Amino acid sequence: MKRTIISLFLFISMLNVYSASNQFELKGKIKGITFGDAELSYWILSNGKYGEIKVKSSINQGNFLFKGYLKEPVEAVLKINDIEETLYIEPSIMKLYILKNQPDSFKLYGSKTHNEYMQLRIKTQKDDKLLQQNSDQLRLIDKQLDSLPENNPKYKELSDERESIFRQRDSIYNSLTRITSDILESNPNSFYPLLSGRCLVYISN
Repeated sequence: MKRTIISLFLFISMLNVYSASNQFELKGKIKGITFGDAELSYWILSNGKYGEIKVKSSINQGNFLFKGYLKEPVEAVLKINDIEETLYIEPSIMKLYILKNQPDSFKLYGSKTHNEYMQLRIKTQKDDKLLQQNSDQLRLIDKQLDSLPENNPKYKELSDERESIFRQRDSIYNSLTRITSDILESNPNSFYPLLSGRCLVYISN
């Protein structure tokens, strides 16, 4: 609860920081696509209501450009043909480099919020993988339990295994909470945790 209150305070502080300059510019370069269209979409709060903004840009010799206005950083989605990537943009001048054949390895410069997102993503990779494996194991055990009567000896064995996996899951969540809290404490002016539902869950524990 204390961390949640601190986060809300930081959120208000960051609103004041970003209110000074509302314009953003995103210069993009994609390798492997010469011409076509790129689309950037994001949600903003206006007059008490959230609305989606979609901006299109023509690709010329692999280059594209987006301009607009933001009051604070937002999560955005970039679409180019079948490519769809999530990034965090803010009121600043940013540069994006992306490869057609390896779009997930794109690089975004000029966005502090996106840098913090990547920092968390890198530090939680191991736990995220363990959590996925944990979820897969639970689904498999639940499927097996559904096919067995409770008086079957195998049922008790699987139930105990399920409890053990849940304890492992709690340990993984605790690790993710510590990592998230450490990043928030090392970046006291970070806006990213307020944009991430995942972060809010962890720091409220």
